[in-house]
Amino acid sequence: MKSNINATKEGILKHDKVIRDVFKQRDVIPISYGMVTESREQAEKFLMKNYSAILKLFQKVENKIEVSLKLTWKEEGFSKDIEDKEIVAFKKQLANKKKITEQDKIELGKMVEERVNDLRQKYADEITNRLKDYTNDFLISEGITPRMALNASFLVDKANEKKFDEAINELYQKYIDIFNFKYIGPLPPYSFINEKFEID
Repeated sequence: MKSNINATKEGILKHDKVIRDVFKQRDVIPISYGMVTESREQAEKFLMKNYSAILKLFQKVENKIEVSLKLTWKEEGFSKDIEDKEIVAFKKQLANKKKITEQDKIELGKMVEERVNDLRQKYADEITNRLKDYTNDFLISEGITPRMALNASFLVDKANEKKFDEAINELYQKYIDIFNFKYIGPLPPYSFINEKFEID
């Protein structure tokens, strides 16, 4: 079984399309790009060797979809959100100074960064709490861009997809003045598959 095939944009897109097309008809366990069997016998051997792990994963993702939710602050929403009392007071203090030092800028930057991180946690808690009744699992990605408030993936039972969508619409209406929403799904559950399979 090969696992060292070079990744190309064309190849990855074809791989993704095949998985999505199959996913429309039945449940799938997405396997990393580049894992290719050379024969039916080799495929059967791989399945037998990894049977327990595959069965466990299948039970986790059976009848489930992945949806991706990304929230980015609108410019006005970002400005309003970060302007807490401490930052406003510090800005007024700087406005009254004859010269703003490099240290002043660093201090303001730290205050803003801390405020943004606090807000990210606040919104993540609020949103995941609102959606928890319709999700089996969720993941929040790290290393997001400065204006991104949330980058999350949710594992949703197909039976709860409609209710999940309705809850997302409620959140959209609630935060429409603060965030741009990017909601993608249904997707195969890529983010919830991290099993390392045995390969000959």
